[in-house]
Amino acid sequence: MLAAVGTNQRTTTVTPLEPEIIENPNFPGQTTISWDNPTEGTPVAGLIQPVRAETAVRLSIASLSSVWEVHTDPLDIQPEGRVRIGASDYEVLEARHWVSHSELVVSEL
Repeated sequence: MLAAVGTNQRTTTVTPLEPEIIENPNFPGQTTISWDNPTEGTPVAGLIQPVRAETAVRLSIASLSSVWEVHTDPLDIQPEGRVRIGASDYEVLEARHWVSHSELVVSEL
């Protein structure tokens, strides 16, 4: 899909983030994840746009502020993951994957 859009239309770079595994401060001997210092993955080209009303209804999103749809080259990311777009971090609410591209719904943190 993005190949049809053309490289001049890919307005942003999307970088997947991986959490750091740390010792759980509340339960000694157990681990948990921390997003304080995430590891950056390989960035891919993407296109960010406002979320569509149909998508907001499907995901039961009450407020459209700070919620975006992102179309990227194939990207290995799952819901509840995080991505960095520009200088901002976003939580992935929904991820759909096809051979040609990925579609994400993200909320700015």
